[in-house]
Amino acid sequence: RSLKMQASAVLETAARLKEPYRTVFHLRFINSRSFKEIGAYFGKSENWACVTCHRARETVRKEINKHEQGM
Repeated sequence: RSLKMQASAVLETAARLKEPYRTVFHLRFINSRSFKEIGAYFGKSENWACVTCHRARETVRKEINKHEQGM
C-alpha cells in the first residue's frame, strides 16, 4: 500500500472514533497539539490526554489491521 493510501485509511478510521477519542486524535496528530494543550481544551489533565490519545491510536491501529486481514 502506498503512503497516501495508508494515511487515508488512518484518517477514515479516526473519523469513526467515538468522542472524545476522535477529537483527541485529531488535535494530536493533525493539529500537532501537546498533551498539555489537549488536556486544557477538555478541562482535564495532561495525563488524561496522553492516555486518551494512546487508546485512540490503538483503536485505529486495531481497526486497520482487522480490515487488512479481512481483505
